[in-house]
Amino acid sequence: MSFLSSGSTLDSCTVDGGTSNTSETETYAVGVIGTGFTNKMQFTIAKSGTNLATNMINVSTSSGFTPVLTDNGDTITLGFSGTYPNQSVNGNINYTFTLNISTAANYISAIQLNMTGSGYSISGNGILSLSGSPSNSQAAMDSKTITASNSGTFTANPTIYYSNQTPSGNNYIHVTSHTSGEPFIITQPSAQGNNAFAITGTTKILSSDTSGYANVYLSPSTTTNPSIDSIQFNGGQTTHYSINGIVSPISVAIAGEGNISLSLSSSGSNSAALSASSGNGDFSVSINLSGSNAAGSLTLTATDENGSTLSETITLQQNTYGLNEGVTALYISSAQTNHTNACNASTGSTKIFGAYSSGAVDNLGSYLHTTDESAIMNGGGAPTAVGTQSSKFQGGNSFYKSHIAYYNGTAYVTVGSYTRSIQVDNDGKIIAIQNC
Repeated sequence: MSFLSSGSTLDSCTVDGGTSNTSETETYAVGVIGTGFTNKMQFTIAKSGTNLATNMINVSTSSGFTPVLTDNGDTITLGFSGTYPNQSVNGNINYTFTLNISTAANYISAIQLNMTGSGYSISGNGILSLSGSPSNSQAAMDSKTITASNSGTFTANPTIYYSNQTPSGNNYIHVTSHTSGEPFIITQPSAQGNNAFAITGTTKILSSDTSGYANVYLSPSTTTNPSIDSIQFNGGQTTHYSINGIVSPISVAIAGEGNISLSLSSSGSNSAALSASSGNGDFSVSINLSGSNAAGSLTLTATDENGSTLSETITLQQNTYGLNEGVTALYISSAQTNHTNACNASTGSTKIFGAYSSGAVDNLGSYLHTTDESAIMNGGGAPTAVGTQSSKFQGGNSFYKSHIAYYNGTAYVTVGSYTRSIQVDNDGKIIAIQNC
């Protein structure tokens, strides 16, 4: 391998002690042709009075081998890795390389753009940066593109704030790490009316690497007709039920156009939180209720891009029903084809529920449900209540062994040893009964 001084820039460095062409040789046996070698044919690069670094040296070669630069402190060793080439016995193959060396110190100034709003994205890694030798003059950084989602447009040119300033409004870029010009300056972009825009700025390069941060908070419009058309809880329910220790989430469907933000207020004894605080167009969120606090009411307010609002309220009903109260459970077996098979089967952990009224939970003509909330919602009649919490038991006209149970404050426990076989249709109605 030969170093060519012609075409090289050495910046007062030496290669193997000089600045002229020089070579290093690797001798190998025919038997290793096609096998790999690592860091062979090594050259030493040095500069008097300078502690060289590997990022100061650029190696150009057409050999197909990979340059390996090793930092030895003051000097750099350049070797090559690759695969031993095919050649005849006692043959020679000569490869060449040139060097481009710059010993001026290079540092980087970089600022991370953090997306703190919604409805838009920042291209690439979101970092604006510039590298080079230290300078107290501002120079241009590279740029990134910010794009509004759903073919939206930006409503204003964002205001630029720095660490000694407090941002306001809903369209701004806040450099949280540095004051203006020390070292970063963000150029106010032309965003208004555009679906996408370039964001850039300038920076000084200090005598060490510099990292900064900026929060990007924008409020793009995603439609020419922002609106909120409806808010629906649990598929149309006005009351959410939490029965016998079960506290389930409330599903919420929002219909509208454009970006819609959400807020939740409560009244009474409840602890609730939204799964998401915003969305676009038609979307769904959940209201998660925690612990034993699920009574009172909740009001959800949606706000569109024009500032118009729509609010809807759902009542929270939380009850505990024990023996001979409100709702009763039936532990049932798997589905069977007749009463005899049902009575011979074992009841498992599967429960279905019915509204309690003078023991009518498992009488002929009673209706059964997959949840105790559904039993309370629908009462003793056919399941007609609207909403996702209304869930009739679809029995498929099969037969089930059943064992009555009640809620003891912790779990549903069976009553005595008395069991019956019930036949249930797909409306949840008991259409036949036989004692086991």
